[in-house]
Amino acid sequence: MNPISVATNEFMRRLYIYVRDREKGTSFCRNVGAAARCPKGGCRSEALRVRMGSVTKSRPTALRGSVGRPMRTGMHLLDRISKRLGLSIRAKLALTFVGTLTLLGALLTFVMPYAMERSMRSFVTASADAPTEQAVGRVTEDLAVGYHLLRQRTDQLAAGMRVALGDGDVEEWIAHTSNHRSELQDWLADLRAQLGANMVVLIDTNGVTLGRGTNPQAFGDPFVPPSLSADPAAATLSGALERAQAGKEVRGVFEVPPAMLRKERDLPAPEGSPARPTAATLADRAVVRALTPGRPEQEDQGLTLLAVEPVRRADGGVAAVLLGAALLNGSTSILGLDSASVLPNTATSLYRKSLCVACQAPRGNWGSRIGQRHARELLREALTKERGIIQHQVGEDWLLSAWMHLRDPAGRPLGALWVSRQYNLQLLYEGVAKLATSAQRQSWRFMVLELVLTGLLAFLLASLAATHIVDPIRKLCNGARAIGADDLEHRISIGTGDELEELAGAFNDMAAQLQESRRQDRLATMGRMASTIIHDLRNPLTLIRGCTPLLADPETPPAEREEFQGYMVEAADRIDEMVRDLLDYARGEERALSLQTEPLGDFVAHLEPMLRQEFSGSEINLALEILGNPTVSLDHRKMERVVLNLTGNARDAMKGSGKLAIEADLADGRAVLRVRDTGPGLPEEIRDRLFEPFATHGKEHGTGLGLAICKQFVEAHGGEIEVESQPGEGTTFTIWLPVAE
Repeated sequence: MNPISVATNEFMRRLYIYVRDREKGTSFCRNVGAAARCPKGGCRSEALRVRMGSVTKSRPTALRGSVGRPMRTGMHLLDRISKRLGLSIRAKLALTFVGTLTLLGALLTFVMPYAMERSMRSFVTASADAPTEQAVGRVTEDLAVGYHLLRQRTDQLAAGMRVALGDGDVEEWIAHTSNHRSELQDWLADLRAQLGANMVVLIDTNGVTLGRGTNPQAFGDPFVPPSLSADPAAATLSGALERAQAGKEVRGVFEVPPAMLRKERDLPAPEGSPARPTAATLADRAVVRALTPGRPEQEDQGLTLLAVEPVRRADGGVAAVLLGAALLNGSTSILGLDSASVLPNTATSLYRKSLCVACQAPRGNWGSRIGQRHARELLREALTKERGIIQHQVGEDWLLSAWMHLRDPAGRPLGALWVSRQYNLQLLYEGVAKLATSAQRQSWRFMVLELVLTGLLAFLLASLAATHIVDPIRKLCNGARAIGADDLEHRISIGTGDELEELAGAFNDMAAQLQESRRQDRLATMGRMASTIIHDLRNPLTLIRGCTPLLADPETPPAEREEFQGYMVEAADRIDEMVRDLLDYARGEERALSLQTEPLGDFVAHLEPMLRQEFSGSEINLALEILGNPTVSLDHRKMERVVLNLTGNARDAMKGSGKLAIEADLADGRAVLRVRDTGPGLPEEIRDRLFEPFATHGKEHGTGLGLAICKQFVEAHGGEIEVESQPGEGTTFTIWLPVAE
């Protein structure tokens, strides 16, 4: 977009804001476009006048923030040159286009390499983000699948034991163990081979071993030796047995102490399992020695997949529990033999602290990770975070790994499950970076040609635009001056079909909206004034309503009749005054204050009979105090309405009983009129907006206009009105008026 379009759009935006604010009721100054006559230097119309009055002078302001520092510098330089040479608008536009586009071309020439580099860096990042996110998603999914397969293997172990317990002879063998020890031992050995487990143990409800699949001599031994009573892992196993004895299923990853593993012989693996050498006991097989120096030197605690199933009697009670476990230490088939088809490209490992105790890898030399340690940075991440993803190097391979901590049913940390995929992020970034560097070098070839073409194009566009824009701008200026001079019937006609025509339409719409807004403002003001007068009619009508029954009473003395007639005439005059105010405004005439100079005490004394009549029949004690008697200039009718509004509110607040005091005084060189009551007071939240229109408190049928009227009339006299109130301590309204000279 060229500079003239930018300035035009900015101008239209400011005009739209101005017209929008006018529709919302923003105050309007009629002296738009006439600086010498505008009394409000800071109003919106003055701001509009500045923007409409001088296109050349306001152009740098319109461009500020839109095209940056180079453009502002060029515009200031153009203004200084034009003032010295007396250039026309056509010449200024030509110089503006040539200078702007030439400067833009020069900037692009020098900024382009930096911008290209930034762009290529962004391209590198964007090119690598997609495959990186895909790889992270895959390894995260592999971790979830690996953990599921681990749990599935435990579920299969438990399911196999449940099926085996369906044999009806087992209950009979348990009931007569001494007669069926050989049958139980054979059954347990066969079950171990079928399940592919390392441990199958039958335990009675007292924790005594009834049979082990690999060790017949363990009959009668306690499953958890008393010497391990303080061992946390043994305590967790004891808790698992207790839950199973209560009839609950138990399964998960458990830690088995070496002392308990020694009771199991390490028999050859079942048929179909990976070949492995046979050790003397499971405790010997559980030992994983570190291949590199450091601590721990070895790991001998057995990580097992363990399930415990209750053996139920015919009556539903638990006769014993059957425990099956598969040792994970040193295993190269952690997830089972069929897991290779589910995770064909993933290595799965189990770590105890920093030492790898088991690893299942589909290819390469990842299986040799058993006995290897984590690198220091991996160990720090794995020990401090419950789960995470990290890229690291193993040998010559770059791996993307995810891990999660494993815990036993008691919540004790046992180690971490790791899954790893081969994924070299470094090579990916390097390849994309080479592509970006090649593209950057190629961009230099077009720099010189771009600068030459930019200069020629700038000259051509400047010549065409100067001829096309000057005449519509002149029409816009003339139309703006006409509208600024309050000629709202004027309309601007420009048929350029571009932003200038749109701007002319905005001027025309603004003029029409200002015409309609003036009409709406007058109607709205009449409505507000009518609401005010209707509110104030209540006081004189109340007085007339109160005096009418007394005049109709034949027993009323003549003197009082005359007094009441005077009150009614005065009330009628006040009503007539209010109606004339409304009619004068409807005719477009605004009545000035009818000021009378008199002592403030005399004005208060004049109100006393009227107020006492208004409060007759109530238990309100009215007191008038003349503490000082300064001379003031008052409009009697309007100030009477102020006092009657305040006293009427006080009467409603005190609900027919209390004390109402009206004081006249002189303080700080100003006249003071106070209205003080003993009502319930005002809460703090209402005091801040008490003088706003339609703000009410405590009055069931109040309009919220009374105090707003009071504030308006007092300020018309050059005074101020304040309120002081605390809940339960009454309310005091203070009116400050200037003393008459």
